Amino acid sequence: MALDDEWMPEAKCLELDPDEADRIFFPKSRKGIKADYSEAKAICFTCPVRKSCLVYAIAHGVPQGCWGGMSPDERKRMDRAVKVAIRKTWWRLHPLSRSTR
Repeated sequence: MALDDEWMPEAKCLELDPDEADRIFFPKSRKGIKADYSEAKAICFTCPVRKSCLVYAIAHGVPQGCWGGMSPDERKRMDRAVKVAIRKTWWRLHPLSRSTR
């Protein structure tokens, strides 16, 4: 684990079978039909580390999957200034984590 992912062991998604978690949090979209993240979001909204998860995904620019209760499209549509502020704050709090990636 890196210095900025110490919250991960508390994540609700880790309680799932890895194949099931992959299916739920990284659903496949079919031609003309968007991926359904509703099951993932339901799990996320009961998770004690939901906010850390979302901020982590934004700070690291994670393009796929449901993180912190938000789909990739929802994270993409977030205000750019908000994402920049999140990244700046995250990396100020976890500067050494960049060198471990």
